[in-house]
Amino acid sequence: MKKNTVFIIAFFAIMLFQSSSVAQPPMKFNYQGIARNASGGAIANQTLGLRISILDSNATGPVLYSETHTPMTNAFGLYTVAIGGGTIASGDINTIPWDKADKYIKIEMDPAGGTTYTDLGTKQLLSVPFAAYASHAALMLPYYDSMSNAGSLFAIQNNDAGPAIEGINNSTAANAFAVRGVVNSTSPGGFSSAVRGINNGTGGLGIGVYGSQAGSGWGVYGTTPDGAGVYGNATNAGFGVFGNSSSGTGVWGTSTSGTAGRFESFSSSNASDVLQVNTTADANGINSTTVSGSSKAAIRGVTTGTNGNAVIGESNNGASAYGIWGISSSGYAGVFSGKVIVSGLLSKGGGSFQIDHPMDPANKYLFHSFVESPDMMNVYNGNITTDANGVAVVSLPAYFEVENIDFKYQLTVIGQFAQAIISKEVAGNKFEVKTDKPNVKVSWQVTGVRNDKFAQKNRIVAEVEKAPNEKGFYLHPELYNLPFERSIPFSRVASGKE
Repeated sequence: MKKNTVFIIAFFAIMLFQSSSVAQPPMKFNYQGIARNASGGAIANQTLGLRISILDSNATGPVLYSETHTPMTNAFGLYTVAIGGGTIASGDINTIPWDKADKYIKIEMDPAGGTTYTDLGTKQLLSVPFAAYASHAALMLPYYDSMSNAGSLFAIQNNDAGPAIEGINNSTAANAFAVRGVVNSTSPGGFSSAVRGINNGTGGLGIGVYGSQAGSGWGVYGTTPDGAGVYGNATNAGFGVFGNSSSGTGVWGTSTSGTAGRFESFSSSNASDVLQVNTTADANGINSTTVSGSSKAAIRGVTTGTNGNAVIGESNNGASAYGIWGISSSGYAGVFSGKVIVSGLLSKGGGSFQIDHPMDPANKYLFHSFVESPDMMNVYNGNITTDANGVAVVSLPAYFEVENIDFKYQLTVIGQFAQAIISKEVAGNKFEVKTDKPNVKVSWQVTGVRNDKFAQKNRIVAEVEKAPNEKGFYLHPELYNLPFERSIPFSRVASGKE
């Protein structure tokens, strides 16, 4: 048999399908040729055996797709086939990456219509079939591709107000997501991000990443085994993380084993507050509740700095304002383990000292009550012995007459019966004692009412009318068989101050 040859008359691609949201028909394009024998004559009206292959990159590259046909020639030897519509020998024409590298077409023929193919040659497809490229550009799903490029592999620009890219997921399954970003490396470079939002606006209402949720879930949710689930950073005077809610909680942190919320300042030169809480409403700045035992606290302040302050309470508006308010219906409203300074007035229902009992310190306490007076009284006392003339001069501190007014005296003779009098009252911070016998031991006591500037401005008034909002409330309601809620602090709640 004479060897047959094929001369390609025409080659073109025609888009044979339309996009559909329901289905994607197979992609095909037409191929025509003329079959001739070795003498150049047309192989007319005869069934041929054809094998057509698409090769990648070069004429000897790997076969991406191959199919067979048995077309019938016409009187001129012309035959037409639809590549993509034959019997598949290998590959899938729908997965050919037409936009990646050159593609070549290889034609093999058996003029007898069988499968004893003769290689008729391989030619480059100088123009990618439009239907093939368009279907690939339309992202036939599922779609995956990979390459290395320092720039963007996929970029879409929208010059109007709509989204440039939108992901929609109609699934009701758990952990469904519309858009997903993945960094595969287990040791990526610093600040690598699977999803990153950039807003180049310089105004105050721009958002880099915006999350919303229509129900009671989370607008933005972050999770990590050891790092920060959500991290915010402001390089200037902005907010690293800003939370806002019209009726709920602006920022809510929870933890099953660690710290639910933590604020730190790492710069030793930063004198700004680590945490600021402000409210313009009639509400608490911080409300903390704990169910812990005696070793823990709802709020605890600790400072390691020299002469630092662990807790400062300040309230400067109103005569009934509290810098620190402690309440307890069963225990102690305040316990101080250490020195305590009160620079202002101190009011109390009663008082005592409490120490370990000197005779049994391991098992008992010793209490002594304070001495009370309606006056701001200072007490000075001592013992002195009169001389041979029955006279003794008692010297008082140099500040005595500056600090005190309204002096009161008391003398007690010790060791014998004798009479003792104040022969000269205080003058020059001294006073004189005289007895009717010589060498008499006398115990003396002098009191004075404070007259320093603080005392002058803060005289104790013995009887005071309760404020209108405090009437009906008691310092110690339990003494009148009334509940704790009738105590004076709760009058602030009843009057709307708290």
